[in-house]
Amino acid sequence: PAYPGDVITLNGDYMHLVKHVVFEGGATAEVEEGSTRHEAKVVIPTTAITGKIIISDGAEVENLFYSENELIIGKPSVTKLDSKNVKPADMLTFTGEHLEMIKAVEFTKLNEVEDIEDFHIEDGIISVEVPGTATDGIVNAVSYAGDKFEVCDIKCIMPTDVVATNTPKAGSQLVISGKDLDVVAKVDLAGAADAWHHVAVVETEEG
Repeated sequence: PAYPGDVITLNGDYMHLVKHVVFEGGATAEVEEGSTRHEAKVVIPTTAITGKIIISDGAEVENLFYSENELIIGKPSVTKLDSKNVKPADMLTFTGEHLEMIKAVEFTKLNEVEDIEDFHIEDGIISVEVPGTATDGIVNAVSYAGDKFEVCDIKCIMPTDVVATNTPKAGSQLVISGKDLDVVAKVDLAGAADAWHHVAVVETEEG
């Protein structure tokens, strides 16, 4: 199998006329300089997936030719992490091989999944921020080919020891104490509307 960044050789006739190659999934790459009548070379792009390729002469009205066999693209791999307790905005980092082939990191969101494509990759490490909508469940790395690779099982930290420390009147502040209150997104008060707009979390030595 080939991987992104690999240089492959295309064999045929009049290959010196080939200007670019379209891979399965729509990725396009220009042919390297120095083609001969029977050989042309091209670098595999990051988003290429397994399938037949199309070669083009780059003319105004293109002449397109399909390969006789499929180009097999290898799969990335992910080093699975132990289960983690997380909060929204925590950074989740994991390693693996050929991680440039990862398109998104998938989190569980209630009964759905949420794909995060805004992540950072450097030196074989992916760093992704845990979204505020994430719930307990499996985190997967998803490749451009649609393959899923399990990263870890996360448990979302919940507030504990939550109590109201005062009895406010209408228009005054309600003070709530507890642990891990920084994961609170809103506060609902019976019979009151829009109370959550005015939530502020203050860290104390007790957390």
